[in-house]
Amino acid sequence: MIAQQYALGNLDCFRLSYDFIIENGIDLPDKIGKVTLKNYPNLFKKDPGKAIKTMMKFISKHLDEIPIYKAFAGDILLLKLKSAEGHPFLAIHGGNGNIISVTEKYGVRATPIKHYSVERVFRCRNFSH
Repeated sequence: MIAQQYALGNLDCFRLSYDFIIENGIDLPDKIGKVTLKNYPNLFKKDPGKAIKTMMKFISKHLDEIPIYKAFAGDILLLKLKSAEGHPFLAIHGGNGNIISVTEKYGVRATPIKHYSVERVFRCRNFSH
């Protein structure tokens, strides 16, 4: 994946995870009920809480939730920053104590997982470690 700057709808936490799953051979629809990849950013701007619930409904439908202690590199993580208020977000477990995430300030990068609280872990079906 080429490092790029954050852009809601083009390269955000949902799109990073979605593209990663697709790149690993899992077929995903580009629609979540009436919400599409194209109109998801508008939903997030209007109602971040509803957008996150929609994103999690999609992830839960297409990936298997696993216990946090079974997380491996390549799993999709729902995280919250430990030191600040903010919305939960998706990232890819990068292994070696890191996550692969995308932020407005830094774009796509590896970051130590120790700064985050892992809320939930999802694994792609047919994805073996």
